[in-house]
Amino acid sequence: MEKDPPSNTTDGGDDVAVYHIYHNHRDANKSYSIHSLRDSHAPLSVACTADLPTSISRASTLKPQSSNEPALGFWARQKIRAARAKAYDKPGKDPRTETAPYFLHSPKLYFRSPPYTLRKGGNKRAEVVGLLKPNFGWMKWEVQFGDVLKQEGVVDGRGVVNWRYGTKNGEYGTLKGYPEREKRYLGESGKAWFNLQKEIGDTIPEADEKAKPEETVRLRHHTDALW
Repeated sequence: MEKDPPSNTTDGGDDVAVYHIYHNHRDANKSYSIHSLRDSHAPLSVACTADLPTSISRASTLKPQSSNEPALGFWARQKIRAARAKAYDKPGKDPRTETAPYFLHSPKLYFRSPPYTLRKGGNKRAEVVGLLKPNFGWMKWEVQFGDVLKQEGVVDGRGVVNWRYGTKNGEYGTLKGYPEREKRYLGESGKAWFNLQKEIGDTIPEADEKAKPEETVRLRHHTDALW
């Protein structure tokens, strides 16, 4: 990551904001946390390290043994130094989580490629402010903004636009909606939401007017490299 500029202004005097984007490696869906304060400048809370031991036994790093297995050997009982790390990809250990500017959540639906949800906050349950559709092959991105994304039910518990508020393929400038399935596959987003829908049933009517973004921004990667 590049060093922060000495000030928040450019040579022309225009205000700029610098954000640092990091993978949440422990998130199976590879979401991103976006901070105004870079990792190397973020202090690690004392509460995160005060209760950690300075040494642990090798046995604690192994899988639990059953009563039928032989006792651990000499080396397995020896003490080793406990490793300490700034686990910023764990929201519960990151002091910036509650005040993080943005979080980019990647919902997972098998056989579908739903857009990322851009959320204003430090986790995937924060308020949705935009949808990001990547096209990594052509290095293009499309970002859709609108207050309609903040309305309850438009982006459901899976992290996708519900079919009641969107159209099948985003026709006529509307948001693309994703249908609800009778079965949820293991690893898909929205487990709690899916179970709740099974209990309450189909009680939400389809919207008369489909949701449309207020603004669409298309981005493309540009490089001056010569091949």
